[in-house]
Amino acid sequence: MTKYLVTGGAGFIGSHIVEALVKRGDRVRVLDNFSTGREANLKPFENQIELVRADLCDESAVTRAVAGVPDARSDHASAVAELALEMRASIDEYSAQNDHQIKVRIGLCSGPVVAGVIGARKFA
Repeated sequence: MTKYLVTGGAGFIGSHIVEALVKRGDRVRVLDNFSTGREANLKPFENQIELVRADLCDESAVTRAVAGVPDARSDHASAVAELALEMRASIDEYSAQNDHQIKVRIGLCSGPVVAGVIGARKFA
């Protein structure tokens, strides 16, 4: 079981990431200040996640939130790619259910830090 930190986990995309991770059986910590995210988005998982209610600008809260995340694993790059595919599937499912196409580009970088990048074009 792997541990993940999802920043903005109460938002639309973040809560779908949380859902995918919880369904896989992973441990999930969410850092969110709820400025735009909604508590209702996390309600189905409230007993399965660890919630840090704080802002990314709060250095001590971020330090607490990142402690112990992620667990070291040899297949981290493929795991992140799998998560991106699960995110895409969730977005496609939402689009189909709501008859509203959402276009998202997910870029991945693997190394000492793994991050997702969302943008309209590959090169600006």
